[in-house]
Amino acid sequence: MQRSLSGPTSPAIVALGGIVEVDPFSYQAQQSFTPEDDLEEGGISIEANWSIGDSVDLTWVGAYREADAYTTQDPDQNSVDIVQGTDWRQNNEFMSQELRLKGVAGRLDWLVGAFYFEDEFDVDWQITYGSQFGAYFNLLTTLPAALFPEGFGDTARVFNQR
Repeated sequence: MQRSLSGPTSPAIVALGGIVEVDPFSYQAQQSFTPEDDLEEGGISIEANWSIGDSVDLTWVGAYREADAYTTQDPDQNSVDIVQGTDWRQNNEFMSQELRLKGVAGRLDWLVGAFYFEDEFDVDWQITYGSQFGAYFNLLTTLPAALFPEGFGDTARVFNQR
């Protein structure tokens, strides 16, 4: 049984040769190009334990992890080249330090500690008009397609979070 995922812009997508009706339970996406993904990641974690007497222990845990990713994807998720999402580059670096001191004093078991976490997350990406964006927008608004040249758009957006 086919289920329609039609929306108000479906006639414009069909007019440009796109596919609108699909079975939403087939787990198939409509895309105008083949996406690419590359992920490299690694890390290390170290734990050291010391006894500082008969009933006191000190524990240190340190960790570092890094991940680099590159992907291209079709952000409009349809078979018409409306929007191009290209060159999504991401770098993550995580570091944590933990220090715990624990012991026993009579009937009291006690624990005191500190934790530090640092995360650096850099993303560089761009989204630009696809080859059919002008025609698509023209069908929706009657504005001239020439106002929206292929490749124009957000080509230098950089997000950094520290």
